[in-house]
Amino acid sequence: MQTYRDIKEVVEFIRPFPEPEDVFAGQIDKHAEHLLPLVSVNLGMINNDWEGWIHFVSPIEPYDGCVGEDTQPFHNYYTRENYISFKLKDNRYEFNGDFQYFFLENDEGSNFVREAYASHREDLKKHYTKTRQNFQKSKNQYKEYGALFHQFSEVGQDGKLKDEDRMNFIDEINGEPYFGNWSCDGVPIESHESNDEDGRECLLAYPLTEDDRKFHYIGSLAAFDYFEGGADGLLLFYDPQEKIALITFDWT
Repeated sequence: MQTYRDIKEVVEFIRPFPEPEDVFAGQIDKHAEHLLPLVSVNLGMINNDWEGWIHFVSPIEPYDGCVGEDTQPFHNYYTRENYISFKLKDNRYEFNGDFQYFFLENDEGSNFVREAYASHREDLKKHYTKTRQNFQKSKNQYKEYGALFHQFSEVGQDGKLKDEDRMNFIDEINGEPYFGNWSCDGVPIESHESNDEDGRECLLAYPLTEDDRKFHYIGSLAAFDYFEGGADGLLLFYDPQEKIALITFDWT
């Protein structure tokens, strides 16, 4: 299948800024408290034998560090520090874990979470509020212009945002996942040497399922283009056998 890169236009196989009810199943409001739907992708563009939609979503956490690093009692194989996972059914996600994985789902003073510092909880609450406002700004800009803009873009003399400030909805679909800090710790991976399109040596990395099968790489995007403070790289993987979507984050 074809590799697509630097997707700035709204093409038929993506749906930017989908609504929570089109992304999540079950406890939709609970999902939407902690997760931001960025863009959906038609699975048929990844594999001719697949159908339906899969979603790039980002947690609002972390304010500092990695999502899940302070809630280890609520980890599982796929949902752990710097990794979140979902069960995909009828085009919608159901969180593959306990919602107490998200820090603010735990009461203050809980024995199950680690308070990193005195103002951790209050700082995270402020971060949630600011991130939601920032994400909504991007969503409103998309509704007006049909595009995603740099977080610090400003209107020109004509009162409109500048075309040169347009960012990618998705950086890559159906490419190859390069080894990065996302793959240094967490879900077990399989890595091997390869060559990129310019012939340079590189190292590829694929997360493994619990029974040691490689996840399929869907693609990646820069979450910080959707909201200030987002991950430099958000990578989406999929296991069609168990219908599990796995998301991890690369930070620089």
